[in-house]
Amino acid sequence: MNRFTLFIISIILLSSCRDPYYGDLGSPSDKIEAISGSWLLENVLQIDEKAPDKKQLDLSNFYQNFIITFDKDSMTFQMDTTDLISGKNYFGNSGKWDLYNSQLSQYDNVYPDRISLENNNTVLDLFLLNPPTIFDDNLNLRYVRKCEDDQVVSYEYRFVRQ
Repeated sequence: MNRFTLFIISIILLSSCRDPYYGDLGSPSDKIEAISGSWLLENVLQIDEKAPDKKQLDLSNFYQNFIITFDKDSMTFQMDTTDLISGKNYFGNSGKWDLYNSQLSQYDNVYPDRISLENNNTVLDLFLLNPPTIFDDNLNLRYVRKCEDDQVVSYEYRFVRQ
């Protein structure tokens, strides 16, 4: 029994000594190109960060025809809120935008985890809930409101490419 077990273990060890496969992953997709264009707000969720069960409230009915357009050439955004019913526009009407990587503490167009919107010298940081690609038709953003550095409420915005 011992010889058989040693034989099996030696076969497993020898077969695992192969060179690993190194494939070409290709270059990362252009995130600026992925985000640029017009996006229609489809869904808004308000999440109570202090509640034990993180209660969610759907606010989508208050945001009809809420469109944001990102221009990749001038790195500006424009908000169309002409049909805004009664939802609050935290984004601002227009301004500059950039991609940011909080782990590197710098602006990063390759592996961003946030998008920064600057409007009237006010910067709004929105977390990217999924990595943007040119193939995706959804852009999911999260805005966290704080009170004395404590997360109180957050808003999850789901946009659809136009």
